[in-house]
Amino acid sequence: MPYRTKQRDTILQYFSDKPHASLTAREVIEALDISEATVFRTLTHLTDEGLLKRFTTPHGSTYQYSGCGGHHMHLKCKSCGTLVHLECSFAEEIMRHFAAEHHFALDKEETVFYGFCEECRGFCEECRKGENA
Repeated sequence: MPYRTKQRDTILQYFSDKPHASLTAREVIEALDISEATVFRTLTHLTDEGLLKRFTTPHGSTYQYSGCGGHHMHLKCKSCGTLVHLECSFAEEIMRHFAAEHHFALDKEETVFYGFCEECRGFCEECRKGENA
């Protein structure tokens, strides 16, 4: 049984109130005014317990609540590292297609589509070339 503290419960509640948000340790520290060491230690424990999922980006790690039971694919910007949680019926259709036509089951939690977010597309030469095609 995990060691329960007021800070642990506060951090876990903060994530459960935002089940689809990816949050950095810095965002948690600033939002909850809990010491840096406590936040990092607690994020590690909650990840080890399976209550949070950790994602690595070029700008550091982000964490997401995994206690909601909803698993989903992700979109990741190759420029800024933004991670978007993709929950749409078309993504489910893609999974069904791969299963039926290619006999391959995608892992929804680990599937990441790479590209460029709307903000970075304006700066991306590769994206501008694709828009003219």
